[in-house]
Amino acid sequence: MEKIAALRCVECGKAFREDEALYTCPACGTRPDGGWGILDVEYDYDRQAKVFHKDHLARAERNIWRYLPILPLKDDARLPSLQIGWTPVMEFPELASRWGIKNLFIKDDGRLPTGSFKDRASAVGTAKAVELGYDTICCASTGNAASSLAGFSANLGLRAYIFVPAHAPEGKVAQLRIFKSNVLLVEGSYDEAYYLCQDAAQAFGWYNRNCAINPYLIEGKKTSGLEAAEQLAGRIPDWVSVAVGDGCTIAGIWKGFVEMKRFGIIDRLPRLLGVQAAGSAPIHETFQAGDETLRAVKANTLADSIAVGQPRNQTMAPCDSRMARSALVWLRGCPTANRTAPWSPSRTARSSRPCTSWRSTPASSASRPASPASRACSAPSPTRSSSRPRPSCTSSPATASRTCAPPSAPAPRRAAFRSLSTTCAPSSRMMQPHTEFDAIAQ
Repeated sequence: MEKIAALRCVECGKAFREDEALYTCPACGTRPDGGWGILDVEYDYDRQAKVFHKDHLARAERNIWRYLPILPLKDDARLPSLQIGWTPVMEFPELASRWGIKNLFIKDDGRLPTGSFKDRASAVGTAKAVELGYDTICCASTGNAASSLAGFSANLGLRAYIFVPAHAPEGKVAQLRIFKSNVLLVEGSYDEAYYLCQDAAQAFGWYNRNCAINPYLIEGKKTSGLEAAEQLAGRIPDWVSVAVGDGCTIAGIWKGFVEMKRFGIIDRLPRLLGVQAAGSAPIHETFQAGDETLRAVKANTLADSIAVGQPRNQTMAPCDSRMARSALVWLRGCPTANRTAPWSPSRTARSSRPCTSWRSTPASSASRPASPASRACSAPSPTRSSSRPRPSCTSSPATASRTCAPPSAPAPRRAAFRSLSTTCAPSSRMMQPHTEFDAIAQ
């Protein structure tokens, strides 16, 4: 595709053509410790500046496809027919006064087709799957990404396999069934569901929608940053607050703001405020320590959408946050329980380490040394065995059902798929496996 200059690894900095890499860097690969050779989509910005400018935006339809010149899809790509994007940015002066800040704006992505921000990534991901010739797509999710993928797969006629932790909210699981997706509930954590999904995608040749491994999903998430920048062009906020789980969302939104500044739509960049739940804050802890090594934690929070103990985008999220001179905080309980701001940038550690990911101008280059344009972000991680614990299945004579539970020792890869194919429900809310998956696994 002419508008894509390269897919560049954020770990080693190597650049690849689209036909040389589908997901991650062939040189760095992926590691179980979370050190991923994630690829960043780089565009030929000089070329695209001829078609993407203020006049184009003034004429374009108000949805995410107004940004098609800087999205990784062909101009004639088959796109979802659902209305996606251009959600409102609303001002809340009373809440701002209550929290002791001058202005507060909230972007309401709850108005997207399946009710969550993840629709942006799924719209681009499903369209890319169709463009590449896939008819089956899969993902692992704590709920929202699963619902989103199910809806957009139904819209484009794709078969979807979705791996969801058994503790996912019942309403979200029900939504998957409404869209006729193949739901596999995993008796384990999100991390275990993620690993099973990765293995299934590789074994059966499905298109992998998981954001931290698929470089095109962040491009969908960046549309929130593109939109917010365009909608607030005359009054760019000092801070943009983003919930952080895997780290893909905050990386995508930052890229959106950076690109809008590159094209002259806005004249300055905001700072990012990344927010994690107190019971699931590995990126916050790494950021506070000024460290490069992310330590996984056992997620323990009711905020299921960001309940991620082992972030998959651990390289881009901390690097981009530092480049944006950002703060990362964790919140415990209700942030509106008192009348003071739930965070304070002055109390939050920030690193001055030079770091570039999109080879763009940092928010403020005066406060720290400039990074060479060719430098790539690098976050070394500890190495460990490539073997991962897999859920195994046990049967109960009383209930004549099977339940997947984490084993004490790694199980063979093939056994993991057989276990998956026979996952059954220990209760009425658990979903029976699709018979087609049984046939594939056997």
